[in-house]
Amino acid sequence: MPWIDQVAGLVQAWYLGNETGNAIADVLFGKVNPSGKMSMTFPKRLEDVPSHGHFKPQNGKIRYAGDLYVGYKGYQHRDVTPLFPFGYGLSYTIFKYGEAKVSSLSSSSDFSLTVTISVTNTGSVAGSDAVQVYISLPKGHLSHPQQQLKAFKKVKDLTPGKTEEVQFVLDKYAVSYWDDTIHRWRAEKGTYTARVGRSADEIESKVTFEVAKAFEWNGL
Repeated sequence: MPWIDQVAGLVQAWYLGNETGNAIADVLFGKVNPSGKMSMTFPKRLEDVPSHGHFKPQNGKIRYAGDLYVGYKGYQHRDVTPLFPFGYGLSYTIFKYGEAKVSSLSSSSDFSLTVTISVTNTGSVAGSDAVQVYISLPKGHLSHPQQQLKAFKKVKDLTPGKTEEVQFVLDKYAVSYWDDTIHRWRAEKGTYTARVGRSADEIESKVTFEVAKAFEWNGL
């Protein structure tokens, strides 16, 4: 969007139905406080897209050159700042995040972790916000994305001055990766980081936790 600095505002409305005009008008005139978040990353340049250079098939085959680093993971892996990050969205009010905390940790195939954070509406109108939790795996002999979205939850219709505690219960998927050498899911022993924020690039609080013993598993 080379013209982005030449316009006063931008509305990404996606593909709406018959009431599109009324819905957009309600947001623009303040009848409704928007709370949508981007489900994809918008680049500053086409060349910044992780799959750039591999848009066309070669001999009938598409090469997925981004590998693990698709979407926001590719931008962060290459330290490229996007135009709008994954999970980005605006509101007519302001939300302040507290300090993230972890509790109820178990280290086994029945892994469970609770992440809690408080969200306060410090603005002047009621609003909603989608709180996102990203997990960073320990550094080891394998490469992993810098962080991966593992949970999100919307704080709904929070009035000015009010605080709501948001709780996420994460399972073994949050700390595991697929090991193609043993054909099993694997969680490494080590220090993990839970990052809580309003988008992939707007992390408001982070907290570490330990997985004391590695474990593997198959199935769901």
